[in-house]
Amino acid sequence: MGSGASTAIPVAVATASLAELQDLSQGLSTADKNKIAYALAWNKLLRVMDKDKHLVAEMAAISKPPPGVSLLEQVLCKLCFVAGVPAEAPDWHVTARLTLYKPTSAVIVAKYEEGKQKTFIEELTKINAAAGSKVIADILADFAGRADSLPEHISKKCTLFGHVAMWLHALYGYSACAEPGLFAKQALAEAWGKMMNKLASDKYLVAEIGGLLQPPPEIVLVEEVLCKLCSVAPVPPNSPDWHLSARMSLYRPPDDISAEVDDDMQKTFLTMLRKIHARAGSDDFAIGPFDLVADPRCTTEELKKQSLLFQYVSAWLHALRAYSLPAEI
Repeated sequence: MGSGASTAIPVAVATASLAELQDLSQGLSTADKNKIAYALAWNKLLRVMDKDKHLVAEMAAISKPPPGVSLLEQVLCKLCFVAGVPAEAPDWHVTARLTLYKPTSAVIVAKYEEGKQKTFIEELTKINAAAGSKVIADILADFAGRADSLPEHISKKCTLFGHVAMWLHALYGYSACAEPGLFAKQALAEAWGKMMNKLASDKYLVAEIGGLLQPPPEIVLVEEVLCKLCSVAPVPPNSPDWHLSARMSLYRPPDDISAEVDDDMQKTFLTMLRKIHARAGSDDFAIGPFDLVADPRCTTEELKKQSLLFQYVSAWLHALRAYSLPAEI
């Protein structure tokens, strides 16, 4: 799963009793209370599994689990982005046995049952790492509204999955009520990371764009947005050629140019992008350039046809717009 919000909880909170939790919760926002409840549910689930290392093996050995338990297996598989087996009509218990409960090949026979539990905990930890994200909230939305998903209902059928249900409900409560702008911030960070990885993979990408004599209008549109976000004066002033403007600013190597001209062009471009990214969410962003981002020609799908690099630049600009101007979206 992709990266999630920070969910660090003080040890004193994560191990608190219900009475202590009520004291700790005094004066806290709903979001903070949800965060504490989720951390407590996770901590309790780990303690239950630590106390009995055969719980997961017992669940895996069942030929046909109760409906409520099967529902949780389906949700866990989806949270781990595991494809159902068979694909046409998934049996989620079989799928869970092949993925969530499957010990690694390195597990010795004597520790086989514990190996199943270790795999299960590792998979749940991956889900936990994405706590607070929109992905988690979206997947759990339908699950959390079902009566047969309630912890008290599941506990009657399986103690372990009763605790899993409690954790999932708390996880949904925390993720669905995350701080305003958190999802947009996460999306922006993800788009920025992908763009940086693409640039790092090929130092000639910017030189290829800069070397175009007459680039497609989709690329020119993105260059206009970038120039305006960097407050670059258009060239010529009266009838701007935004590709020329970008070549003279966004792609221009420094004066102390080295033999690696292409590499220097990329460094200049990266510097300009970082200046824009550092202002994400600030009040000084002009509305105008972001209106251009909303142009149909500026979509990631359109840019993908013209330039792999600008496909990632477009995705980042859209995420930047959503984060910086949420009221306008």
